[in-house]
Parts: sequence; structure tokens; C-alpha cells
Amino acid sequence: MSKKIAVLITTYGEVEEPTLKNLFPNSRLILQRITATIANISKPLEFFIAAVRSVNRKKLWTKTGYRSQLNAINERQAKAIAAELKTLAPEDVSFDVLPAYYFIPPLIEDMLEKVKGYDGVIIAPMIPVESAFACGIACNVVLKQWGDTAFATTRVLHGLWNDVALVKMFANHVFENLGEASSLKKGLILAVHGTLTKDTKGNPPQTHTGLRETHAFYENLRDVILADARNPFASIKLGALNHTYGGTWMPETFELALEELKHEGVEEVSAFAYGFFADNSESDFEAVSLLNAAPFAKKTYIPCINDAPEFSKWMAAKILSSTKLMTGDMVEIPREQPAETLNG
Repeated sequence: MSKKIAVLITTYGEVEEPTLKNLFPNSRLILQRITATIANISKPLEFFIAAVRSVNRKKLWTKTGYRSQLNAINERQAKAIAAELKTLAPEDVSFDVLPAYYFIPPLIEDMLEKVKGYDGVIIAPMIPVESAFACGIACNVVLKQWGDTAFATTRVLHGLWNDVALVKMFANHVFENLGEASSLKKGLILAVHGTLTKDTKGNPPQTHTGLRETHAFYENLRDVILADARNPFASIKLGALNHTYGGTWMPETFELALEELKHEGVEEVSAFAYGFFADNSESDFEAVSLLNAAPFAKKTYIPCINDAPEFSKWMAAKILSSTKLMTGDMVEIPREQPAETLNG
């Protein structure tokens, strides 16, 4: 009997046209789904913070002319992954691949309702490091909407950061996007969405922040790059793009990485946002702004993996493997050897 599987290619989602009408509900959802997990916020304070954030972002994006390309990239990723699945899937399985978002329409809960009658649902978060702020949101939405029995036919991909193939793919992506060779002393910043190390009381956060995974993913990628014969970098640094509130954030900031590279005599700096599968306002705006303002002879921003063909193939294989585990003997999915991981 033929099986129909829904795949939700899920990411945060960003406002494309920075109007207050668009930004305010987006900011409120961020506060409700992320900030509220680490701090108690009253409704009046929630409205105030969302309003201030919206006004500030509108001013900044309007002044600089920045427009987020995250949603457009996510849609292209969904189409590319759908094409790969169509090629790889057996005849008795069909996949509908759809974009879904945490903070803008179409919201993940609405998409879950849309695919409720499918034989299975795979949620593929487009953030490699899982935490309560990333794929954890998807799990919470599924539990709230369908209850814990939903996970008999629903899977949220996880552990993506720990896959050898992904780390090698990212390393190749870095090397292939360096541009023209030069004799300048080179440094690389591996940028990531920062996360909490302590809560507002100075204690370890009670929620899963993904701190351990963030560091391990960085170390794995750094080591693979340094061990490669193509490596031109004299130094590689972790660069966290931190928020301000909620407690103590990662000390290895993007700004500190720039300072340390300058102190080490680096003349040419490249930056790659390893913590994202798609460019967004933190990678191609915040990180790029910091990079462009830094006093180096040459600066290169390496785009995220986005909808590169090798990424689409890799993600499709992950989805196929998850489908096999979810459906068991009901669906025979052709697969290669289990994915090799770097940390067991």
C-alpha cells in the first residue's frame, strides 16, 4: 500500500518587508517561543519589548536597505530537497515537501494541521544544532497540538551537527568560496548564533541551550579544515553572535574573534556562519556588518550552504533514513550505511 509522507522544511522565518505591521507580531512570537523559556515576561513587558525591537529593526533595515533572504532560501531548499526525494524514494512512497516557519506564516502549527492526514510527518529543522530555541520549538508545537502519541508517526531530525558528511561538506564549501589566492596571513571566523551559559541568577540554564553541541560542532569543523591540505588559515576562531538579555551569553564573540585575529597579525579574514543552513539577518547582515567594519586588508564573507545541490542530497538522505525508522517494515526505503558521526 502506498505511503504518503509530509516533510516540513522548517526554520525561524524572517520579515522580508520591515514594516511595523510585519515586525511586531514576528517579535512577539520570538519572545513567546524563545525568550519566555529563559525569563518570565509579563504581557505589558512583552508588548513593550516587541514594540521597541520592531521600531529599532525597522529603522536599521530601512537605513541600510537590508532585506532578509531567509524565507526565499528556505523555499528553494524545500523544492531542491523535494526533487531529490522524488528521485530516491521507492515507488510505494511519495513525499510532499513544504516550507514551515516558527515566527512568520505559514506557521509550523498551521502546516501540521494541513498534513494531519498523512501517513507520516518529518520535520527537518534548517538549524544544525538542536536546542530548546531551534528544533525544540518544533517538538513543543507537535506535543501541544497532537500529544505525545504523535511521535509514532512524526519525526524531528536531530543530531545533524554530529554528521561527518555535513562537516566535510561545510569544509569543502569554505575552501570553494575563498576567492582569489593571496600571500596575506589568513584567519577564519566560524560564526554561530550565540547561546546562554548562565541564567539571570548566574546559574546554569534549566533549558537545553545547545551550548555543548555548538562547541563540539565548531571543534569538529575547525579540526577538519586545519587537517585539510587545502587549508590556508593560520588561525581559526569561534564567533558567537549574541543577544543581550536573558543571562550570560557565550564569551567567544564575533567581535573578540576579530580582535584576536588582528592581534595575531592576520591580514585577511574570512567568515562562515556554520551555525545556519541558510543566510539570515544574523549571518549576512550582523556578521557581515561586523566583518566590513573591521580593519583588515581583505575581508570575505562565505555564504551559508543555502540550496547547494550537495546539501539537498544530504538532507534528502537524512529524511529517507528517518522515514525508514518511523515506518519500519511498512515502507522499505533504500539506504546506504548508517551515517558516520564524529562523537559516537
